[in-house]
Amino acid sequence: MTAYHNKDGSVEWNSRTLTTTDIGGTSWTVNTSADTAETTAMLDTWQSNRGGLVDWNAEVVGLTVCAENYLGMLGSSATLKCYSDDSVQGFSGTAICTGIRETMELNDVGKVTLSFEGAGQLSYEGA
Repeated sequence: MTAYHNKDGSVEWNSRTLTTTDIGGTSWTVNTSADTAETTAMLDTWQSNRGGLVDWNAEVVGLTVCAENYLGMLGSSATLKCYSDDSVQGFSGTAICTGIRETMELNDVGKVTLSFEGAGQLSYEGA
């Protein structure tokens, strides 16, 4: 079993490295799901389903850079890459930036959360 440490992770949006130059990324999450269609017939005793469309979305959390304006990303589409191992292994796909949330707390550093919705197939790169 191979384990990865997040210190080697990175995120790119439209060929722009978000983890080091812009938001000091602290985490990323990629979620995948598949719809199902029920195919159960009358008199069946077990429910049956068929696989449907596949979907994905992602969320990137980082440290807020006060001088950075993220609003230009909102609603735009580009390639999103979320790597777990120093840009060698991870997920890649076209995504739309659907949300930007900045939070400031009294006893913590400012954080920004970027939300993305997949706009096509998600692929896995690496070993």
